[in-house]
Amino acid sequence: LKWVVKKGTKWHIRGDNGTGKTTLLSMVVAEHPQSWNSRIIENGQQRRTGKSNYFDINKRIGMSSPELHVIFAKRINDSVTVRECISSGFHEGSANNFIPMWKKLDKEKQEIINMYIDYFGIQDIADQKAFEQLTVSEQKLVLFIRALVKMPEVLILDEAFSGMEVEPVLRCYEFL
Repeated sequence: LKWVVKKGTKWHIRGDNGTGKTTLLSMVVAEHPQSWNSRIIENGQQRRTGKSNYFDINKRIGMSSPELHVIFAKRINDSVTVRECISSGFHEGSANNFIPMWKKLDKEKQEIINMYIDYFGIQDIADQKAFEQLTVSEQKLVLFIRALVKMPEVLILDEAFSGMEVEPVLRCYEFL
């Protein structure tokens, strides 16, 4: 496969179940073993163990996926608020880091989170509910916002809207 992704382009990867869509995306974010054995060229540099690392690759990527949803739901503390869940998207280096960052963020980053909370109309749950108390639709929306907060160079949405109600999906599409 030769796939060149230019800045500012949007891609929609489609295919039947089992055709490798998620595997391809896991190679992009360096979570698949072949991410290091293949001839993946990123920003003109061949990706190789020792020259590239997982955290540098992922600090420029925002991601939401069913796998992330499952892991997030299992690993996040049951007292962590929605605002704190979203703040974990600012963690450097990995979409798989679930440590709430809200209290450590500077005012500018806190304002960015507040902007998203206002835009998506979730002020009523931002500080009142923990992630596990949310509906699946609300959880998916929180993970979508979490993927956006660091304003990534690459945004990967792997079935990000599955299980979401119509209104939040439309709001997400409008935002994108």
